[in-house]
Amino acid sequence: MEKVQQAFQAQQPPATPDQIKEATTWLEHFQGTTEAWQVADQILALPIEASMQAQHIFAAQTMRTKIQYDWAELPVEAHASLRSSLPRSSSPPPPPPLPSAAPEVRWSGTRTMMLAGLRSRWVTLRLC
Repeated sequence: MEKVQQAFQAQQPPATPDQIKEATTWLEHFQGTTEAWQVADQILALPIEASMQAQHIFAAQTMRTKIQYDWAELPVEAHASLRSSLPRSSSPPPPPPLPSAAPEVRWSGTRTMMLAGLRSRWVTLRLC
């Protein structure tokens, strides 16, 4: 994992175009190795920080590609471990907080109520 982090660091300013190309070529080659399974899983297990977003994207793309094209190279005894680690690393972020203001309520007729929904969508509820 350290080599992957070094390759990403080598792409940061003040890197030259040649250094960026060399690091990119190394990362592309690394994705084809059997070691990439473990390193991608380790990176995806780390908390997502702004400074690590590119590495998380790289790891997720690597894992997808490995599963899609190189599944046969993964030992059968590693399948269960990988399967259990993927939901952990692919959990969606928590939803944004709800607005603090109460929704706007309008009455339409005697039996239909309109509620202002999020993102300016209106929802009609029929009252019994």
